[in-house]
Amino acid sequence: MVTREKSKDTSKVSIITLTKDIMLENYDRIKELLDLIPGRKWSRKEIIADRPMKWDYSLLAMDKDKIIGVRLISKKGNTRHHHLTSIDELYRRSGVAGKMTYRSAGMAMKLGESIMTVKVEEGNDMSLNFHLKLGFTVYGEELNEEEGVKYILLRGKPEKILDKLNEIK
Repeated sequence: MVTREKSKDTSKVSIITLTKDIMLENYDRIKELLDLIPGRKWSRKEIIADRPMKWDYSLLAMDKDKIIGVRLISKKGNTRHHHLTSIDELYRRSGVAGKMTYRSAGMAMKLGESIMTVKVEEGNDMSLNFHLKLGFTVYGEELNEEEGVKYILLRGKPEKILDKLNEIK
């Protein structure tokens, strides 16, 4: 039987904005985290690609000086779109993704953004259930023929997401 080590204490984890300078200075660690996402390896060009508001919206989770999580976010039309999230395996299921989502939803509310979206790869039940638990709803599917991947499209209202996260705390 496989036993899982108890999750790390994340009470002191901080969430900061991922600027392009921070990305370039910490590229190897961020790439290492992104490579934990099953089924796909991200190219340098994709990781550092400029997207609308990406360097204002994207987030890093830090445990002291160690990068333990990354969430790439940009503005897509009139929504705040979460492209991907990856958390260090030692910190998964410990609330880090929730802290990142809380920060993003709070920023969305402050800026008057009414919708947050995310694409979840079909079969990634952990991410799908996480987002559904926070009040995101499914509004469609998308097939990326080039990648051969089907995505589930979800959207949610920042205020509802914040309410759900506050209930969980």
